[in-house]
Amino acid sequence: MLRTGEEMCVAVIPAKLNSKRCPNKNWVDFMHDQSLAERKFLFSIGCGLFNHTVLSIDFPRNDVPFLDKPRNHYALTHSQGWSIRKRPRFLGDDSVDVVQDALESVKAQDQDIYCLLQPTSPFLRFEKVQEAIHAVQSNNQKVVGVNPSYKPNGALYTGYVRDLKTYGDFYRPLVMPLVMDWKESMDVDYDYDFQMARGLEE
Repeated sequence: MLRTGEEMCVAVIPAKLNSKRCPNKNWVDFMHDQSLAERKFLFSIGCGLFNHTVLSIDFPRNDVPFLDKPRNHYALTHSQGWSIRKRPRFLGDDSVDVVQDALESVKAQDQDIYCLLQPTSPFLRFEKVQEAIHAVQSNNQKVVGVNPSYKPNGALYTGYVRDLKTYGDFYRPLVMPLVMDWKESMDVDYDYDFQMARGLEE
């Protein structure tokens, strides 16, 4: 795994196969023959902010549909680093556990930075991710994405690996809210969210 200087930045994208409220939302076609999971994965490995991206799934790696797409070949072969982690069955859906498992799979160190990127937040912009990582480095705090009402939007969580290991959540010891507009804060949870997001993209 590529390491630059004293720390590296690791993106974790959790993308389970099924969802009760919006079945298979991470993997069905969202827009332009691209799923939400594919969209966020390609964003992460192509944006230049991360040394490594881990796609965390709960099904066999060989069943990931976008790996064999010819149009993705260049991005997958020229990115700095990425891997696919089939997490243990006992792990469940807790986001903290999923991130910690992904970080362990790439041997992330205490001084490294993690960034959880939810595929169900399709409108997260490069500038906000960059701002979040810079805030972690500058202020030694965790950063949580929030909507204009200052409620966590689930789009991203970032901080130092050592804090996640010590406290076991995304909010301690110190957390800074990163305000995003309503579009960036959109979270695809139900089928009507999925359809609405498609309409916003068109």
